Amino acid sequence: MTPTRPTFAVTALGTLLPYIIGAATTLAVQLVIQLYVVPRVETRKRREDRWERNVVELAELLATDVVNSASDAKVAQMACHDLQEMAADPRIDHTKIEGRLPELQSLVQSGPSSARPPDLLGVN
Repeated sequence: MTPTRPTFAVTALGTLLPYIIGAATTLAVQLVIQLYVVPRVETRKRREDRWERNVVELAELLATDVVNSASDAKVAQMACHDLQEMAADPRIDHTKIEGRLPELQSLVQSGPSSARPPDLLGVN
């Protein structure tokens, strides 16, 4: 038998085989990236965005509601303090203080609309 010379197709296949393998490998890697890596990265980004939004909302909540609640509590505390001082003073008519108790109780329960303490004696 005489050795045969390789045909053109075999020679071309031998020359193109590294390129075909490279293209197939690139396609496989792109598929893995698209199916595995991208969804996980997007999930992480969405989680981080939600966390940032929650932190901003918490900061806004603390900046507004807590400040308002603190000022309301301070007003109610000042009103209670004034009421105790007046109750201890023998010169003050205690019927006026007792008449203002419902106003003070509603102030403590609902919170004031302004930062000014109520006029417990009706003087101002």
